[in-house]
This record gives sequence, structure tokens and C-alpha cells, in this order.
Amino acid sequence: MENIINQIKSIRPELQGLLECEVDIRITNNDTFILPRVIGETVEIPTKTPICTVAMAIEIAYALQAVILSRHFPEQRLACYILARQLAFKYMDSFSKTERDSYRAFLAEYSVNEFYLLRAYQVLCNEKASPEKKAHCLGTHLIKQHFPDENANPLDDAVNLAVLAWPLACPTHILLTLGGDDRLHLSDETGTNKYYVAPFPQNDVIIRSSCTSSPPTVSGFVAAELLRQKLLRAALKKELSTTFAMSMKNLRNRITYYFKINKSDAFVICTPSGTDAEILITYLALCLSKKRRQLKQQTADEVPLIQNIIVAAGEVGSGTVAACKGQHFSSYAPNGYQVSAGNGIEGVNNEDVEVIALPARNHTGAAQNVQSLEKQLEQLVHESTQNGQIAVLHQVDSSKTGLKVPRLSFLKRLKQNYRDTLIIVVDAAQMRCEEFAVSKFMNAGFCVLSTGSKFLAGAPFSGVLMLPSQEASYLSSCQESIAGLGRYFAKDEADERLTALREKLPTRPNYGLLLRWETALANIEQYVKISSDKRAYIISQWVKQAQQLVEEAAYVNLFFDGVEVESENDDFRPGGSNTIISFTLHPAQNGKPGRALDTQSLKAVYQWMTKDISAWLPDSATVDECFVAKQQCLIGQPVTIGEGQSEFGMLRIALSAPMVCRMAEENFIADVGTGITQELEDDRRVLDKLSLIGKYYHLFEKPKNKQ
Repeated sequence: MENIINQIKSIRPELQGLLECEVDIRITNNDTFILPRVIGETVEIPTKTPICTVAMAIEIAYALQAVILSRHFPEQRLACYILARQLAFKYMDSFSKTERDSYRAFLAEYSVNEFYLLRAYQVLCNEKASPEKKAHCLGTHLIKQHFPDENANPLDDAVNLAVLAWPLACPTHILLTLGGDDRLHLSDETGTNKYYVAPFPQNDVIIRSSCTSSPPTVSGFVAAELLRQKLLRAALKKELSTTFAMSMKNLRNRITYYFKINKSDAFVICTPSGTDAEILITYLALCLSKKRRQLKQQTADEVPLIQNIIVAAGEVGSGTVAACKGQHFSSYAPNGYQVSAGNGIEGVNNEDVEVIALPARNHTGAAQNVQSLEKQLEQLVHESTQNGQIAVLHQVDSSKTGLKVPRLSFLKRLKQNYRDTLIIVVDAAQMRCEEFAVSKFMNAGFCVLSTGSKFLAGAPFSGVLMLPSQEASYLSSCQESIAGLGRYFAKDEADERLTALREKLPTRPNYGLLLRWETALANIEQYVKISSDKRAYIISQWVKQAQQLVEEAAYVNLFFDGVEVESENDDFRPGGSNTIISFTLHPAQNGKPGRALDTQSLKAVYQWMTKDISAWLPDSATVDECFVAKQQCLIGQPVTIGEGQSEFGMLRIALSAPMVCRMAEENFIADVGTGITQELEDDRRVLDKLSLIGKYYHLFEKPKNKQ
């Protein structure tokens, strides 16, 4: 039996969560049926079941969910079965058209009743029928199949009950893609998002993409599944709204605990992503500006109310500038509706917000001189405050290549000088700092935005904004109204003390956001159990040895920034190291490395790394090269460096919290070498594939391979 369950997990990793819910599964030689079936509290799978098919995956999901729920609600089995069948059909929607057609054909041959049910259900879906109508359709079929002696009343009761839990009758991996922008949307062709990342564990893929996004770990995915089941049970007890609100509060409390923040001094708002958090910062600045106007501290004529200063432009999120301007940064908002990217969010006057984006580097690609940058920033802040504006200044704790600018000591001095005319935001979206650093930032009066989906490697995407008491007081008392905020945020995501903000937001449960953070917290809680000394040793060793592997790889050049770092007291990087390793790729020209590829060319390389490209190799390729070409790898997406003739692109590999956890499995620091070696072997395989692409780039770049 264990062998078959492991096969299911391997073939259908999206079912791992359901399989970990302590379901009694029985493998039977009974050949009178072919589909998995529910017998009491047991799922029976016949040995002749072809588990590799889409039909079997969908029917196994149905049987597992039916048993998991009915075990807790034996008197409400019909409602449980309705929800399970809804989940199965939602699961079906995640497959390609060809796979869905194969499922219909399978049902037509082996289970005519389910075939007609599916056809009737899809008619309702096409008509955009209500959950009540869909539940009634499913229930009418299921009551005949499982409860032939029941009358109409139990059906109506079951339908009414099932509707309460309808949004959660959906596979966890699909819920993880809801409640955000179009970066979460999955391609029909690949089943992954635009970064080729799946919303379930990708166990056969080498993951080095935490600087962009990562699939959830097994432990994170299982934690999200268990939370979804908890919410389902709460819905069937008619306690969903309370349970969801408590789950969001618990999430915020766990975040403050992880970041070692005093809860009484920190106000936490969960956001669909780090970019979304920037919208709240702009709203905060508008609230502060309104307060100053009420105190007759007017801005100069024809000057925007807010000056929002972004540093390291080009190496922060692509939607940062738009969000800081108070504009839609994507074509979809978290409430599920389409918006026009680049247009102002309803209620924000574009003329009220000025954004100044300062690049991370000069035209050659070299990092900006820190002292010169800080002098420029101080001048901008001085001028804006002289004009009566509210200045918002960002510090990037780790850019896409690991730059950290400006220095913390500079920011502290600036905040002391300009106080409530200056909002300082630490962009710790990468979360490549020690967890205690957040409390240091907040104690200095800085706002901090972070995510659970970069270094912490939760499912993409999840964000959080943490406000110190002074800044939170502006939000909690502000009457400034921005109608469009409700597209992005909902009441339960904000600290309950932020009453004025919560009153402006809708009561709309973002289940996807909650579950994505749950995948991250599972990783966080494992990571913080490792002693800081042990972590520092592992991280420094991995960085040192991984950089050496990059230097040794053919057609790959390590990129190194010789920039000034913080003083020892202000350098909060784990292990004192930059855990993002950047490099250029130089395809072979006449057998030697040529010019570094630009970003556009690297986008194709980035995609090739995620695929089996062995079929593209020439007949002369070696067996080892064929093996290397088959390996699927996720790495950091390309970053543009420099301008004009000096422009080139870089790819990245990045350390993540789950990697550190794997390397730390031995009890003592002296014994972690084996774990480090194992991770480095995967890094070598990633670099071997990059070198292979460099060697055969002239073949791979043919148009047929750029799709």
C-alpha cells in the first residue's frame, strides 16, 4: 500500500496534502470496480486502478476529501460528499483541455452516472449559476447514489450547509493562486506561473529561485492543506467568519513572534504581496499629509503632497514604482477583478504623489557610490520638507542582486532630523536579514515591508507591512478615504487596533493569502529552531563554496559588487553574507566564451533551465550531457545591469530557509558538512546545465526552441 501512495505523491504532488490527512486507504484486489470509492471512513483503491491518469487523480481527490470531512461530520455525509465532488471538479479545471477531455471519455466508458453529472454541472458553470444551484445539482446525484432512501428535506439541508463552505471546496494548490495579482495566474500550457513555479511541491526540480519565487515545500504545503480542512470544518459548524478572523490574527501574531517584535509596539497588516504593501505606505503618507493640512502646515503651491523616493530602481519589484504612485501595477487586483495597470487607484489623485526612482547602479553596471547616493537623498528629503511635502524614503535591505542601500546609520540620522515629515520604509521583501533586524528597524521608527515568499520560500506571493506606533497612529485616526483600497485589502488582514483603516475595508476573506502565509510560516518555524551560530556557519560556508563553483563553471562569470557594507553592528545579513549569487552567461564563440548575454536572451535561458532540453542536443552530445540537459532547475529571473552599450543581463542562484534547514539536519556544527555537500552537488548540477547551454547556445537559440 505504501508503494502505491508514494507513487501517487510522486505523480501527483498536488495531492500530497490530502494524503497526509490521516485517511485510511485500503488497496484491494476486488475487480468489480475501477474507480476509487468511499467505504465508510475508508478509501478503497483497486490494484488495477491506473493511478497515472487524470481521471484517477480527480477521483482519488474526491474520495479523500469525502472521507476526511465525513469522519468529522457523520450526520452530514451528504453535505460532505457535495463539497468533495465540487473540489474534484475544481481540480479538473486545473488540467489542460486535452486532459479534461480524457477525463470525460473515461467517465463515459466506466462511470456513466458521473459522466452525466459532469455534463449537467458544466452547463451550470457555463451559465454562471449560483453555488446553491451547483450544490443542488451535485446533491441530487449523490443522494441517489449514496442515500437512495432519503427524502427531499435532507437534500435541501445538505445544500444549504455545503454552500457555507463553497469557497473552500477547492484544492489547496488552486486556492494558493487566488487573492493576488496576475503573477499568481497559471499557464494552461505549463500549469505554472510566469516564473515557471507551480503552486505545489516540485520535488524533482532543483530550487535555487528564492530571490524570485519558489514552489511551496512539502511541509508548507501540508500545513496549508491542514488549515484548509480546519476552515472547511468551521464552515460546516457555521463558524467560518470567526475562525477565519482568528486565523488571520494568529498569523499576524506568529509573524511578530518570528520577527521578535513587541506586539504592543508593532501594528501588522498582511498584504497579498510585498508590492501591494507599497500602496498602503502611499495611503499612510496621504493620511499624514491630511493631518498636516488640518494643522495649517500647507504645501507649496503646485507641489505634490507626497514625494516618494525609491532607491535601487531596477532591482526592486517591477510594480514598485506604480504602487508607490498609487496606481494599479497589474491587470488584476486581489479582489479578483480586472483593472487597468498604470491607472490611478480609485480615490488617489495622481498629481498628489511624485515618485523619484534612483537607479542602483551607474550606466556601466557598477553600484552607485554610497556616500554620493546618501548626499543626493538628503538633499531630496530636505527640499521636499521645505516645500511642506511628506517625504517617503525607501531603504532596500536586499535588492535583486543583494545590494543594501542606503546605510542604516544614515537613515537613523535622517529620521531624527525630520521626524514626522519623513516616513522611512525598509524594503525587506527578500527577507535576507536576521529575524531580530526587523525589531531594530522598527525601534528606529521605520516601517518595514517584507514577504514570506522570497528567502522564506513560502508559496508565491505573500506580503506584510509592519508599522511602528507613531506611523500606525496616523492610520488608526485618519479619515482620508480611498475607495480603491478595498480592491487590494480586507478588514481581517489588518491589526484590530487600526480601527479607522478596518472600517474602510470590506469583509472579504482572502483564503489564498492566509494559506500562502501558512506555507511560509511552516518554513520559518523550522528555520528559527536552528541556533544562530549554526545558521551563520552554514550560510557562510554555502556562499563561499557556491561562489567557487560559479567561478569554476564554463561560460559562466561570477558577478561581484565591491561595495561598502554596514558597520558590524548594522549588518544584519545571515552569516554576514550576500545569499544571492549573481553571474553572467557567455555563450561559446569559436570554442571560447563570448560576450555576456543581454536580459532578453537570458529570459529564454531562464525558461530552458526549467525544461528537459535533451532533445535539442546534437548527435555528438555525450551521455553525461544528455543527463544534464534533462534536469529541471528553477533559478532567479534575469536582471538588467548597466545601460546602452554597457548593458548586460545577469542570472542568479539564491539560498533559502529550507536549504539551510536541510543543511542543518545534523545536531552539531562540526557534522553539517554532509548536508552542505549535498546542496552544493545540486548547485553543481544547475551550473552544469548553464554551462551546457553556453556551449550549445548557437543551437538552442533557434526559433523553434524559443517558445
